[in-house]
Amino acid sequence: MLNWLRHFELERVSFLFGVIIATIFWWVFTKAKIIFPPIKIFIKNQLKSFRQNQISGVYLAVKTEALQRAQSNHLANILFSLDEIIIEPKLIVQPMIDNEEDHSFFDSEIANLVPYTPENPFLSRNYGVPKITILQSLQKNANIVITGLSGMGKSVTLAHLVSSIARDLPECGELIGKAPLYFHILDTDILQNPKQSLFDACYKALVNKIPVSVVPRLAKFIQTEVSDNNAILIIDGIDELPQNEFDIAVNFIEDIHNNFPNIQIILSATPFYLGKLLHLNFIPLTLAAWSNMDISIYYDKWSRYWYEQVLQNNSEAKYFINQRLLSNWISVNLKPLTALEYTLFIWGALSGNLRGDSTLSIYESFYTRILGTKYSPDNLATFGDAFIEKQSHYIKPSDLKNEILNPLISIGAIRENHNGTVSFNHPDLLGFIASLAQIISSPVKGIDEILRWSLSYSYWGFRVSREANNSWLEELILEEKPPLQAHLLAISFWLRHAQQKLPWRNSLIKKLIQFIQNKRLPFSIRVRYITAFMMANDPSTTLFIRQMMSQPDNALKIISALAIGVGAPDPSLIGDLVNACDQKDAQIQKYSMIGLSTYNDDVALHTIARLLLQAEETVRQLAAEVLANIPPQGEEILKDAITMDDILVRRSAIFGLVKLPELWAFEILQKLSVEDSQWVVRIAAAQALEFLDQKNVFSPQKILPYFDNQWLIKFAGQENIGISPLDSPIPVLLKALNNGAENDRCKAIEFLQRMPNESVITAIYQQYYGNTNISAEIFNGLWNIWATGEILPATIQYGLN
Repeated sequence: MLNWLRHFELERVSFLFGVIIATIFWWVFTKAKIIFPPIKIFIKNQLKSFRQNQISGVYLAVKTEALQRAQSNHLANILFSLDEIIIEPKLIVQPMIDNEEDHSFFDSEIANLVPYTPENPFLSRNYGVPKITILQSLQKNANIVITGLSGMGKSVTLAHLVSSIARDLPECGELIGKAPLYFHILDTDILQNPKQSLFDACYKALVNKIPVSVVPRLAKFIQTEVSDNNAILIIDGIDELPQNEFDIAVNFIEDIHNNFPNIQIILSATPFYLGKLLHLNFIPLTLAAWSNMDISIYYDKWSRYWYEQVLQNNSEAKYFINQRLLSNWISVNLKPLTALEYTLFIWGALSGNLRGDSTLSIYESFYTRILGTKYSPDNLATFGDAFIEKQSHYIKPSDLKNEILNPLISIGAIRENHNGTVSFNHPDLLGFIASLAQIISSPVKGIDEILRWSLSYSYWGFRVSREANNSWLEELILEEKPPLQAHLLAISFWLRHAQQKLPWRNSLIKKLIQFIQNKRLPFSIRVRYITAFMMANDPSTTLFIRQMMSQPDNALKIISALAIGVGAPDPSLIGDLVNACDQKDAQIQKYSMIGLSTYNDDVALHTIARLLLQAEETVRQLAAEVLANIPPQGEEILKDAITMDDILVRRSAIFGLVKLPELWAFEILQKLSVEDSQWVVRIAAAQALEFLDQKNVFSPQKILPYFDNQWLIKFAGQENIGISPLDSPIPVLLKALNNGAENDRCKAIEFLQRMPNESVITAIYQQYYGNTNISAEIFNGLWNIWATGEILPATIQYGLN
């Protein structure tokens, strides 16, 4: 048995060869964990590159077409491109609800003083509350719904977003290279077939827009970009749909959300109806109203391009008016209106056919200019009423049979949809002409249904502005119940159209004044009513504000100071604000200074500068922040302030410099952090630089499922409760709302507004009447619950009043 061992010997070459092979094998095996992943990534990248080369032509075609369509997606597209006249849209930042340690030393003091009112952005239009661009809002992959009234610029905001992505601008950040799947809801058959796939809907929306040569590769392109998470879905026009169609569109969005949870989606809606979007974890961001400075810049852009491109600087042209003379006249109109109405105003003024500065005159001037000899109120009324009768904002051209259709299409007021229908680009343009019909009747639908469809809301807003007999509206005003008074706040926007002697207008103003003067209401709620009052642009406004400022009640003084920034600036109130700044109360000084910041006036500017030099430290810091929002004079004052000997002045000036997105301000902070003689100034400057180093501070985070939310997990752990995807989080959230710290209560409201039921509403009602510290957060939560379509019960049935 052992004989074979006696004759065993190794063949030297074979042995060495085996050793070498084995060594190589084990070396490769041990290095596989290091070598194989890069190889895998390399192969994956090569395959991805190969696929991208296949679809690169489609990618370029889709981006080019989207850019062209976006640049023409505004009312005056026959005159100018969007980039030539756009005022960059801004979104109001939601207040951050974080732990105390997460709060920065340089968080905006203005944001702490000016209440967040997403349903009415006119309150903060002239104040430097934090605002972000649409690009900044998308940097953390959140799904966004832009909210705002008709005419505020939601479609323009989406068009601006698409233009930026299509050009791969550096500001796009995380969106660079994304494929913009951009279309109008009526360019698809989603409303008729909501169960179709995202691929089919996008294909149908884009196939007729891109060159024929790339159509065969379009379907593959859409599938690849969506599957690789390299697409961003931007749908326009959903805010124009009636409630039932809005819900159909959102059901389609829900299917996308379930099948492709990583794709980023951007939509638009009104503040009065969001449907299930909150349940789907969309974040509503309010489109900011234009400031006085924005309006003036917009007028200047229009005037410059009008004289250069339309009149070609020909003084012999019809309606040629001296540009400086015209600019001085139009610059007076700074009252709170929508972007659409500012456009109609400046267009009418430059064309020479403006019939007045009231909103009704502005709309009428537009139609008389466009239609010329074909202008007839009766024809317009018949045309508009066809949409109202069908309860639809889109209609077949054959149902109109009216000679004014083609002129309205050619000017861009009406769009031709791919489903063979036509629709108005702006509900207010349609609502105005439909209201011309001589019909005396009350609405068949309830007020909630009216508010939740932008066309119906616009139509009735114009109708009641013409009719003296609106008993149904007066009854609504008198019977409106707490806690929201949502109907009153919603119809207050109609005041900008209403003639002064209308009974319902006077009834509404009286009701608003009662709420403003009601000391039992929280400050953040009373401010909403003064903002609503300011929408009337009433001649008695100055007298009313002056009377409130003379009251011994400090709350009324503060409310009146905030109200000044809502309307057009009235120089006669500067003296009242200056006197208020001389009072010893720091809060009065702060709010009066904020009111002064809305004036382009030397006395106002010098008063703010004086407070920077002489007031107590928190007032000085606010003064610096306010000055940062008054270019260029305020910026020059800040430059001087950091050279002064007074340590408090230099340190306070940093609170203004940190708010300026300018290189020179950053360089000054760097210099102060190293070279200033006082350590308190150096430390403040260093902290400011750390604050500026944070990226996308105000960009909303994508909302995670409740069972992955760190705050909820931590709170539940403190209560010895588990969080599971199989269990409802409502009991834990109600415990946080009822027993948690203030921060916990605010966090709970953020969640509960997305899952309303009777127990949730009851608990929030109890907090509303018992916890004034978070009244603003509770109000916003209740508003969002109402905007989902819930009918809020009367508070009296819960024993509350």
